[in-house]
Amino acid sequence: MKINYYDATMIRYKEKADEILTELPEFVKAFIDDCRGKNRSERTILGYVTDIKTFFTVLLQENPSLNGDIKNITLDVIGSLTYKDLNEFILDIKSYSVNGEKRMNKEYAKNRKVATIRSLFKYLYANRDIPDNPASILKGPTIHDKEPVVLDVEESNDILSSIENQTGHSSSRQAKRCEKTKYRDLAIVTLLLGTGIRVSELVGINLKDFNWKKNGVRVTRKGGNEQTVYFNEDVKKAIYDYIQYERKSPDDDPDALFVSSQNRQRLSVRSVERMIKKYAQTNVPDKKITPHRLRASYGTNLLAATGDINLVADALGHSNLASVKKYIHKAEENRLKARESVTWTKNNTENK
Repeated sequence: MKINYYDATMIRYKEKADEILTELPEFVKAFIDDCRGKNRSERTILGYVTDIKTFFTVLLQENPSLNGDIKNITLDVIGSLTYKDLNEFILDIKSYSVNGEKRMNKEYAKNRKVATIRSLFKYLYANRDIPDNPASILKGPTIHDKEPVVLDVEESNDILSSIENQTGHSSSRQAKRCEKTKYRDLAIVTLLLGTGIRVSELVGINLKDFNWKKNGVRVTRKGGNEQTVYFNEDVKKAIYDYIQYERKSPDDDPDALFVSSQNRQRLSVRSVERMIKKYAQTNVPDKKITPHRLRASYGTNLLAATGDINLVADALGHSNLASVKKYIHKAEENRLKARESVTWTKNNTENK
């Protein structure tokens, strides 16, 4: 039996996490087994082992006696660490290198590492593997709320028009390549803007997931829960056109809705990100647009139109309201603009 996209992705995360675990001390494996027993997602597990490996790598640099081998980090070493040691680790991870290029860790990335260290130490202390838990008072950097980068209606239309009319290409070669996938690309952007689904949810959609009578599609949400998302006639037409005009090769993946023009297999998240970046750079050069920004655009516009934060949370598949509060400021800003857009005063009529 063929497994679905979500389960296949979780298997890949588990394989990668297990690969990293072979490089780490045995007590880390015990911690991960405990996390899996509590039904932590494999994506979360992969984040844990990646962060722990980073933490141990820094410990090796600070402790030459360990001979540069992570396996030499014992519970005695962990138990001897102080709050000061842990806090210095947080200071040490301000930046990281990719192919020799220095990049800064963002606030949320540093906070994730703090959360990982706290979880590990909490487990070890509860299991009486270490004498105390200095990580219990460890704090990450303050998260500064930022106004979400979203598209307004005009900007959204510019991107959709650019895909439909195939304008703004940097070369004739790019134009020729994009012409072959314009219906697919248009369907992807229209679906993201029209439903606010995550890009991982989008690429996981199968042809059999649609209920065309109700204009609904079943997606696998974050955490593995299935939910039917509904869309309007514009989204339906865009998907119909893609299926009719581009997705008809006998070599196409028989299950996946969106397939690659290269290997005719399920389209990857990275491919969708590159495609959206390409069209956004041409049409909205002053904004860094990603699939998640399209999701934020949907959430912001839905909140502005309905004023119902519970509806927005449900439509976006969020389990709590805290996740959608970031859209409130922008929605309020839009309503303030709307207040000034229409006036019915006598003076205004006379001036016209």
